[in-house]
Amino acid sequence: MAFFNGCGINLKTITELAAQGLSLNFMSKMTGHSTNGIKAALERNNIPYTMGIRERFITVEGVLTSLGDACNAHGFSREAMYAWRVKRGLNEQEGFEAYIVYQQSKRTIDKPILTFKNATVIYKKERYTLTEISDKLKLNRQRFEVFMRQNRYAQNAFERYCYTRGL
Repeated sequence: MAFFNGCGINLKTITELAAQGLSLNFMSKMTGHSTNGIKAALERNNIPYTMGIRERFITVEGVLTSLGDACNAHGFSREAMYAWRVKRGLNEQEGFEAYIVYQQSKRTIDKPILTFKNATVIYKKERYTLTEISDKLKLNRQRFEVFMRQNRYAQNAFERYCYTRGL
């Protein structure tokens, strides 16, 4: 009775399958039990298992590496690259290489990236940064920051924001 739990699932078998890194679905097909039953037996008996996530590998600069590690090394998330490549019908290798080119094209040296701290607006013929103007006009800083970011820090958006608040 040492190798069986109350459901009739052979713990020795599922322990061996879990150690091989097989998915719950595959273990359930091998043993003839449901995936929920297998999962419950593994958790009840503190048997470590993986969720069956297959790691994808690509070649980066002549070295075979996992896709997740390659994305982290280049400074972006695997999920962002996946969403971008799927829309274009690219496989992992092509998508990774194209996404790097896309990321580099987005960042140009000539064009500074606007943020709430460095964007400026004109108010009563004087130029202010958004942090200065939000303090001066006593605006709700969080709402103002979100509004300006959504409107790409445009002067006309600032004027519309002031108009709606009667400033």
